[in-house]
Amino acid sequence: KLSGDQVSAIDLGNPSWPVLPWDEDQNLCWNHQQSLLLHEFKSIKVSDLLSGLVQIEKEHADNIWKSKSRDDIRGSKIVPGYSDSHINADEDRVVKAAIAQANYVREKVETILLEVEATRSRL
Repeated sequence: KLSGDQVSAIDLGNPSWPVLPWDEDQNLCWNHQQSLLLHEFKSIKVSDLLSGLVQIEKEHADNIWKSKSRDDIRGSKIVPGYSDSHINADEDRVVKAAIAQANYVREKVETILLEVEATRSRL
């Protein structure tokens, strides 16, 4: 239950939502993820999970691009002037954000795996 101070701190007139809720507090997100890794995936190598994550992010970005591309093709066939008033898939900010996220995840995973390998080689 919220106290009076907590209720007054909430701006009901202008709610603000994060684009992705898990971006709000990285520590809470990591604590949850770490717990899942430790308790649910004991027999799976973390490197395999990270490689799978890269693949999932890439497929997700590809699917977003494909969906927007299909919309562009259908829209231009059905709606006169569609291409004049709609951004194509290659320039769409949602598509670009998904691709950027996939690239970011891939780069981070590569860095993590290189660091893990470097640590192993020093041992």
